[in-house]
Amino acid sequence: MKEFFAGVATFFAMSYIAFLNPVILQEINMPSAAVFLATCGIAALASFVAGWKLNIPAALACGMGLNVFTQEFARSEHAPWQDLILICGMCSLLVLIMSLSSWRRKLIDGVPDQIFYAIKAGVGAILTTVSVTQIDIFANDSSGLASAPGKRWAYGLFILGLAIIIGSKLVYLYLKERDDIGETVLKTASLLDSAAFSISIVIVAAFVWLGIWHGHAPAVPEGHAPVYWAWALPGSLSVMRISDLEAYIGYGIAVFFIMTLDIAGSPIEYVRQNHVRAAIGENRASMIIDAGMWIDSGFNILASVLGVTPITYYAENHAGWKAGGRTGTTTYVVAGGFALLALFGLASIHEGLPILEVIPRIAALPTLFFVGLLVIAESFTFPVSTRRLREDPGFRDLPVAEQQEVESRARALGLLPAAATSVLTSITLRLDVGIAAGILVYVIVQLFPRGARADSPAKRAPLELLVFCAAVVLVTNLVNALSETHKADCTTLPTTTVQTMNPGGGPHRGP
Repeated sequence: MKEFFAGVATFFAMSYIAFLNPVILQEINMPSAAVFLATCGIAALASFVAGWKLNIPAALACGMGLNVFTQEFARSEHAPWQDLILICGMCSLLVLIMSLSSWRRKLIDGVPDQIFYAIKAGVGAILTTVSVTQIDIFANDSSGLASAPGKRWAYGLFILGLAIIIGSKLVYLYLKERDDIGETVLKTASLLDSAAFSISIVIVAAFVWLGIWHGHAPAVPEGHAPVYWAWALPGSLSVMRISDLEAYIGYGIAVFFIMTLDIAGSPIEYVRQNHVRAAIGENRASMIIDAGMWIDSGFNILASVLGVTPITYYAENHAGWKAGGRTGTTTYVVAGGFALLALFGLASIHEGLPILEVIPRIAALPTLFFVGLLVIAESFTFPVSTRRLREDPGFRDLPVAEQQEVESRARALGLLPAAATSVLTSITLRLDVGIAAGILVYVIVQLFPRGARADSPAKRAPLELLVFCAAVVLVTNLVNALSETHKADCTTLPTTTVQTMNPGGGPHRGP
């Protein structure tokens, strides 16, 4: 029974992605109903296989961060979603090859913790920034509505969604501290806390749908042919090409790093817990890690075929771990929940119901914002190691008070990569640029004589690869920016020349 409850808690904590992913990706012309079906289907299949092969509570679903990055990249670069999904599939194949060998594990073991948390900070930054910028877009957009809602109602709905999320979590924390609360009540509060994101999405969408303010109820979409698969859209397969490869280099590198290094809620994080490793032994732990890596990368190839953004192990698996989940039964329950949602998606598509079409983007924004804040907070609260600093003979010779000051300064320097990544990502809305900046800042920090350095030389092994990729991303973006500027200058140049050569006559007809 404990495993079942842990699975329900995990599913409730993850289920918001089923509604959030279609809302995000429909902004780049992906069919929302087909995305919903693919999101639920791939989560159910991957989680079932993970529970079967790993026998631990480690469920998977489409990752937050990459879907928003894909949306923003497609919008800013005018890139068709087909090309970006194809690139995700190519990256998945590369990560699968690395997972089947020892390369991916060596890369994970060798990357410094500061880089891991810098990538997290970038993901959190793009979630929070996009959620805030989208409020104004919704306020001025009348698509599907009788009229544009305006900032007052847009921010009101955003605050309503945040209040639901924060309120549910505060209620659970309050009841958890009470000694006179029964176990049934506490479990119910825990489930509501886990489901806060999904509840927020449904309630805010219902407010918009019911037209809680006059004249702003969404218009029901007209009937159209059902689309079960995103690639089945007319013309989708003909667009499957990389027409402008250099424009996609940064996107591909960012996708590759996130798919390779995102281990929150993964089997790696699970077996690193001391009580788990002691219970299962080193050999079993190593087998779980290796199998877990090929499961997520293998199903990411299938995700691209289904026409949806990559999947990942969810940090929300922590909800199941805290609820007592210890075996694959917990993951089976999650898989069953997503399978039921997939059946619901099939039925809604078959019956032509517009349920998925009328979830407005404002319903997703509070969840995006809150999840982003959680990720950013985690990236700035990790313990920066200063072991190498304490082993420095010059450091040991300092007075105790000065040692504490130097160590505090070193810990602050260790947070600079995450700070640089979050700031650059927020400014540019480009996760690849933010991650590249974080990597370069980490390298610069290592030049400080008493900086927060990596624990061991092994941690510095992949730095050459990281720096090379970061440099490629930054140079590529610089070249693309200069190219766009040159094109813009060339576009305006003929007009200026005509005016100069023919100030009083007609247009110049020469070659």
